[in-house]
Amino acid sequence: MKKILLTTLFAAAGLCLFAQKLDKAKDYLTSKPPKLAEAKTEIDGVLADPKNQKNGEAWYYKTKIYNAVANDSVQAAKTPDARWTAFEALKKYTEVDDKKEIMLQLDKYQPVMDIYQTYYKLGAADFNANRHPEAYKNFKNCLAVSEFMTLKGWTNVKLDTSVVLYTGIAAEKDGKKDDAAVYYGRLADAKVSGEGMVEIYK
Repeated sequence: MKKILLTTLFAAAGLCLFAQKLDKAKDYLTSKPPKLAEAKTEIDGVLADPKNQKNGEAWYYKTKIYNAVANDSVQAAKTPDARWTAFEALKKYTEVDDKKEIMLQLDKYQPVMDIYQTYYKLGAADFNANRHPEAYKNFKNCLAVSEFMTLKGWTNVKLDTSVVLYTGIAAEKDGKKDDAAVYYGRLADAKVSGEGMVEIYK
């Protein structure tokens, strides 16, 4: 009986500590101005504990925190892969969440839309500045986000033609012709037509 009681007490204490650390991360994220470095440290601490690996709320807040880090020029310089980390955390959230992705729905899918749109804007800016390796990477990441949204049924778009096209063009301009052919091939297989498409068939 004592052993059961002690186990229950330890479990309750663990849950309490988890809630405190997660609440701390949330508070840092929503403070004015946000304390992003502190929020990142807290959420990383929460998810470093194997017991929290299946907690959907923790992964969702990792998505939000890392996306905010990626959108902050100072913090992004310290964590260059923050946006991709946010996307990976979002995917993990959808795997382990047992509440039918209600947090994402309440946020009107804002985190994933922001990740998608920012990758597209960065890709376009790099492309226009002739930074083709960077453009290719950003468009490729944008396409990965788009395909995940399609897979989850969050969008009706089956083939994000403009992103596929620009990913292919950026790859070609970066000297990656085999990669470019894969993206052009997807457009050709889908029989996509219209402005800018003639060259891909050539």
